[in-house]
Amino acid sequence: MSELREYRYLCLPVILALLAAMNIYWYLSDLSSYDNVVVATHSISPGMLITSGNVTTTRVHSSGLHPQSFATAGEVIGRISLAAVVPGEQLLSSKTTADPSYRGLSAEVGAGWRGVYVPAGSQRGLVGALVAGERVDVLHVDSDWRGDTGETMTIANDALVLDVRDERGNRFSGGPESLPSGVVLLVSTYEATLITQSQSTGNLFLTIAPAGRR
Repeated sequence: MSELREYRYLCLPVILALLAAMNIYWYLSDLSSYDNVVVATHSISPGMLITSGNVTTTRVHSSGLHPQSFATAGEVIGRISLAAVVPGEQLLSSKTTADPSYRGLSAEVGAGWRGVYVPAGSQRGLVGALVAGERVDVLHVDSDWRGDTGETMTIANDALVLDVRDERGNRFSGGPESLPSGVVLLVSTYEATLITQSQSTGNLFLTIAPAGRR
């Protein structure tokens, strides 16, 4: 009986050692299931150039790795984002492109749509208060060569403001040295034609429209 008890005491350390070894094995196996992935460190807008300043590399479990993700920052730096990306989100090959034609506002203009510039300085009221993402209607006030006004007509409804520009053509910053000059609007091809033609036959004005109507 004493020999059996001694045998049990000898087996216990062996069993504990085996359990410890198994735990270490499982831990190391789980570590090998993590992979590098490139994520955004800041919000990235469509048309924005991806640089080292807005992405970083982290490690995620293979179960959370998107098949279209990038493993190294060098693979994605220099590409153009085709979609909005939030901080911490994985950068995907399907949502980025190396085609430079997608850089800037063109990334936000789909088929059948056009981005058109509408001059409307601070004397017209709203421009300084507008930011990208607002919705506006475009009104045309007819006038002749004497400056006499005639009919007022809405020529574009619920147009999306893509950008606000200052008198130098740069993005309006709102600072004391940056005066608003006009807006870039997303409109249909037909509306873009109307807006362009109407600039030579009168004055254009903007009114704020309810969000999300179009």
